[in-house]
Amino acid sequence: VRQEKGLVKPNEILHSGAGSNWEMFDKDFKTFQRLPKVPSSDYCFFHSDKETICVEKYNADAKSWTMINRMHKARKFSSGCFLRGNFFVLGGRDENDKHLTCGESYNETTNSWELIPDMLKDMTFITPSQSPPLIAVVDDNLYMLETSLNELRVYDINTNIWKKLSVVPVRANTTFGWGTAFKSMGDRVLVVGSSHS
Repeated sequence: VRQEKGLVKPNEILHSGAGSNWEMFDKDFKTFQRLPKVPSSDYCFFHSDKETICVEKYNADAKSWTMINRMHKARKFSSGCFLRGNFFVLGGRDENDKHLTCGESYNETTNSWELIPDMLKDMTFITPSQSPPLIAVVDDNLYMLETSLNELRVYDINTNIWKKLSVVPVRANTTFGWGTAFKSMGDRVLVVGSSHS
């Protein structure tokens, strides 16, 4: 599909404000292009953080979705990523809106989840309205933006410990992480601050 649309180079698409303002740029930030408006009036799409809460698997060959086994902990406002052959889900909140510090790893071969206790034990939760964990995978390493401290951290999968790397140049703490883009882009991590940072 990307080749049919002329998108053969890796590009990033960014929702840049209210309504349907979308821009596309290349990984070297040399080319920016405003994209056409999204022809949807879906309130949930435009007023959410563009994440999903489903735990389903898509088969591109069969063009079908399959429910997978449930996680150990019911959660909302969590984040997910694919890392070293498994799908990881981090943090979120439980049915009582309490922040979860555990994570889970899904093994597709066994169709099972492994609970990872205290995966976010060192993360500071300063408000109930804090954003889901801001994570990105680059070169098979998991990175996180610790929003309350504006710190970039990398996860050691063997010791279950996050190592502080540096302070980021945006102030994610002013919006509790909301509106801050934190994504992998090739071999780099991209951080875009909100209009309030």
